[in-house]
Amino acid sequence: MNELKPKIFILGLGFTPLSEKAQKILFFAKKIVTFPKFMHVLEKCDTIKDRIVVLESADKVKEYLRKCINSHIIPVAVLSSGDPLFHGVGKLIVEEFGRENVDIIPDVSSFQIAFSKIKESWEDAYIMTVHGSPKLGRNRYRVDDVPYFLNLYGKICIFTDKINNPKLIANTLFDYFGADENLRMFVAERIGYEDERILEGNPYSFTEMDFKEPNLVVLIWDKFRPQKRMGFSVSEIEHKEGQITKDEIRAVILHKLCPERRCVIWDIGAGSGSISLELSLLFPEVEVFAIERDEMMLSLLERNRKKFKARYKIVPGEAPEVLSGLPIPDRVFVGGSGGKLKEILNYLIKHDIGHIVFALTVFDNLSTVLNYIPGDKYRTEISQILSFSSRELASSWYFVPNNPVYIVLARHR
Repeated sequence: MNELKPKIFILGLGFTPLSEKAQKILFFAKKIVTFPKFMHVLEKCDTIKDRIVVLESADKVKEYLRKCINSHIIPVAVLSSGDPLFHGVGKLIVEEFGRENVDIIPDVSSFQIAFSKIKESWEDAYIMTVHGSPKLGRNRYRVDDVPYFLNLYGKICIFTDKINNPKLIANTLFDYFGADENLRMFVAERIGYEDERILEGNPYSFTEMDFKEPNLVVLIWDKFRPQKRMGFSVSEIEHKEGQITKDEIRAVILHKLCPERRCVIWDIGAGSGSISLELSLLFPEVEVFAIERDEMMLSLLERNRKKFKARYKIVPGEAPEVLSGLPIPDRVFVGGSGGKLKEILNYLIKHDIGHIVFALTVFDNLSTVLNYIPGDKYRTEISQILSFSSRELASSWYFVPNNPVYIVLARHR
């Protein structure tokens, strides 16, 4: 018993017998916390029945563990699946109670078993989850993100749940890719159980099927070719004539935004989506919200998103009115204001947004931005970008100037 110093032990249940240490932990634990899906494993264990506590969610587990520690009911064992630190409760519990109070004994994860069953390597696969209720904007994925990641990586594994299930994934993929015979879809159903099944087909073959839980999905695109993520020309992006951020200006804006690996970015006045498009392709884990009021531009935003299989979220409506329902951003780009530049500025300053980039073509708007941004809170940098485009003239070339653009970066001091 002297060896059991931590207050909480997290045991991964999977595909190998419990180790001697894990058995000892279960023997001495005052309480054994688990989820409903493990009851079929534990219901025959008479020696621990009276110590088992079944909870529905990770948050309830955290709350119960806090009560146990406060009441000195320790040690407590928590039963998780596979590797508790891989889309499991491990991270949550360590963050809440500290490393010194937690010990983790992992097992093999279900995705490793799934890849072994289909005889495919997973070293080049992107592992993602659509399990649970994602909070938009903080690196949680939805089923409509699946085509995006498949387009970037060509091989992905998806942890599912009752709502975000293989059937929904198959229908989403069919909407994007059609009945592409080069796209293989595997559903690993109830791995490790007596009624385990591994099914293979293309997405269309699964659009009407229902599956038992738990399950996960593996997608392999045999003719995958990595796509470019930046440097799209104006001619490649569908847009309203003349109303698109030019290539050179777009590069400067992306540089000034300086996205972090995982952050939330608002693109206000997104237009046809050139900034949102390259942001979402360059930074897969960034959540981009493209805010636009014009019906035609909204249509172009959707068409470009589907064409490039980008991941930005389209927010119809006028800023600043529609901003209140969105996740708080880490970065904001203002490319259009619809005549409400002052109102947008007031909103961003009031909500203490710390990194804002403006692209302005009219000097009056530049003056408005500089007059409204409080100098005691923000450090401001201004760049004027003047570019020239080449044109052919007989056997030679000449250059045509593009409209100058003012780029303003306002950051917290």
